[in-house]
Amino acid sequence: MSDYDFTLRPLWSKSSSNLATHADWLKVHKSPGGVPGFGITGGLTEFQESINSDFKMEKFYGRSDPVVSFGGNTRDVTLAFLLEGGQSTQAEVAIEQAKKMLYPIYEENENNALRVASVPLVLAHHARLKSGTKTGEEEVVAVLKGFTFNSGVGITPIDSPNIRLGSGVSYGRNGEIIPNAIDFKKYTLAFSLTILHSTTLGWKPGNGPLPEWVGGGVFD
Repeated sequence: MSDYDFTLRPLWSKSSSNLATHADWLKVHKSPGGVPGFGITGGLTEFQESINSDFKMEKFYGRSDPVVSFGGNTRDVTLAFLLEGGQSTQAEVAIEQAKKMLYPIYEENENNALRVASVPLVLAHHARLKSGTKTGEEEVVAVLKGFTFNSGVGITPIDSPNIRLGSGVSYGRNGEIIPNAIDFKKYTLAFSLTILHSTTLGWKPGNGPLPEWVGGGVFD
C-alpha cells in the first residue's frame, strides 16, 4: 500500500490490555470480517497534532504549592482528506473499513458470553506521523479514537450526487447493468489517532552538567 499518501490497517494485540509498544505482543491479522486496510491518495486538508501531558497534583496542608507527579504524554493527531470525482470508490472503501476498525475482536468463554479478546489498534502511515530522523515511510502503532465523514450534497447538477434507485439495478447508456447507488461528488474523511510511542522519550543524566535527550528526534 506504499502508493498511497495515507494508509490504515488493523492491528490486534494478543491481549486485551494495551501492550502495543511491546513487539512480542503484536501480531498483524486480517479481520475475519474482511478488513485488510485501505489507502487514500492526496486530498489532505487538515493535519493537527497535539502532545498533552498528564500531571497529578496533590495538595498538602501548610504548602503553598502542590506536589506534582508526572503521569505521561499523549500524542494526538487528526488528519482530514477531501476526495472528489473519480475517488468515490476509494472513499467508500475507506468509510466501510474504517468503521469496522473501531470494534474489537471478541471470544466466547465457557459461559457463552462475549469478552474482548483483542484491542482494536491500527497501523497508520503518513509522512508526518514519523518525525525527526526517520524517513516517514514506516507505519506507527495507533489508537483510532474516532472517524467521521461528510458527503457533499449540492443543489446544482455539478455538485449534487448521482442517484440511481429502482428495482435493484439500472442501465447505462450502452445497456450495461449498474447497481442502485448514490454517488456523491465529494467526500470529507477525518481520522482521530492517538500515536503509541515505540521508543522511550525523555532525558537522562549526561556526561556533562546538562542532561541528554533520549529517543533521538522520533516522536512515536
